[in-house]
Amino acid sequence: MKILMCIFGLTGILSACTVGPSHSPQVLPTPNDWKGGAYIIQNQEQNRPAQWWTLFNDSLLNHFVEKALRNNHNLGIAQARISEARALRGESLADQLPNVAAKAQATRIRTSRNDLGADAFSTNLSGNRYQIGFDAAWELDFFGKNRRATEAANADLAAQEADFEALRITLAAEVTRNYLELKGLQTRRNITKKSLNGLQQLAKLTELKSDLGLIHITPLTRIQAELKIREADLYTLNAEIEQNIHRFNILIGHKNAVQMDQLQDKAVIPFYDNQLQITVPAKLLRHRPDIIASEQELAAATARIGVATADLYPRLTLLGQAGYLSSSTGELIQKNSLLGLVGPEIYLPLFNGGRIRAQIAAADARAQQALLRFEQTMLSALQETESALSAWQGAQQQGEAHQAAFHLSEKNVEIVKQRHERGLDSFIEVLDTQQFRYITEDQYATSKVASGIALIALLKATAGAIGAVD
Repeated sequence: MKILMCIFGLTGILSACTVGPSHSPQVLPTPNDWKGGAYIIQNQEQNRPAQWWTLFNDSLLNHFVEKALRNNHNLGIAQARISEARALRGESLADQLPNVAAKAQATRIRTSRNDLGADAFSTNLSGNRYQIGFDAAWELDFFGKNRRATEAANADLAAQEADFEALRITLAAEVTRNYLELKGLQTRRNITKKSLNGLQQLAKLTELKSDLGLIHITPLTRIQAELKIREADLYTLNAEIEQNIHRFNILIGHKNAVQMDQLQDKAVIPFYDNQLQITVPAKLLRHRPDIIASEQELAAATARIGVATADLYPRLTLLGQAGYLSSSTGELIQKNSLLGLVGPEIYLPLFNGGRIRAQIAAADARAQQALLRFEQTMLSALQETESALSAWQGAQQQGEAHQAAFHLSEKNVEIVKQRHERGLDSFIEVLDTQQFRYITEDQYATSKVASGIALIALLKATAGAIGAVD
């Protein structure tokens, strides 16, 4: 009893002794604000929008994103990794608790006559032995090996959860991008069909005038060449639309998840052209799950230095046993068959050829690698966000220029139509002017898709931690 009292007293003294370094949150210097900012309001505090793709205000897009988040196989794999990490954390926590097991044993034994303990005159050297009871063992975590292992397991779990969130953001971004590209392709196909129809009319009129000798054949061959180009464009757009729908089905997670009839009724490109607000870099980057995951990996690697270091120190395990032992089943559950033991077992490493020191050095090197990966992740996140901001602002400006060109071409068509009604221009000139309008409309549609894709890249770079200006 005195021995046990001493052990528990020593446990209380050493329980706070945890070897190895402790992880502290990493802070890297970041700029006070973002470069450029015509569309950015600085230093705004806000909550992260849970569904950033709703900025495009498209109910069908929302449906597809939510469906993908439910059914995507890669997301399911990431969720399974979280379950695995959670189970491993439970295993690590169990190492800090006593291990108790029930056992029952029945054996037939024969004693050697030459055994010093055997009765030389006995004729019966064989017998039975029956035992039932409990065994218990509890390693007292004096130097924090199990606590450090639990720290590492908690960090591993947090890293897996952050990886899962990063995959959700990437998946939502891919679905949204795919949807915008599809709507852009459908819009451009409609424009191409209108252009093709106009060119066919133009070709007929030009051919008629050529046959009458009113114009040279050169304009006709040019129009016929343009007609073939539009036909080729139409074939290409149809193929790209089919490929886009195939990608949709993979992203959403099962065959025929997206049907053509769901998408071909409306060819309207979702478009967002309002201002956004964004926090300062240091705060915003803390929202990125890849940074969170990278820091948790650093925390896990740091904790495992302590796990390796603890092997340099003694390990003390309390052992206990209680039960019954008898050579007869009839006498097994009796007072005289009781047995028990309790006491400490001490393990002290004396010589291992430097193995433990090498393991500590390896753990320290892995922690250094994790630190460098964290720093690189931070730098990459800054660069990605800055680039996404610049790309979105450039796409906005390009879209405004294409929009202005499209409106001017529409105005030009109306002017030529009015001149045609007054007999100043031929219908061929009207059709030719409409072709230029279709070209600018196609460019405007392309720029709207490019602007949307740039916004998606910005939302992905900021992990959705931006919002619309009220």
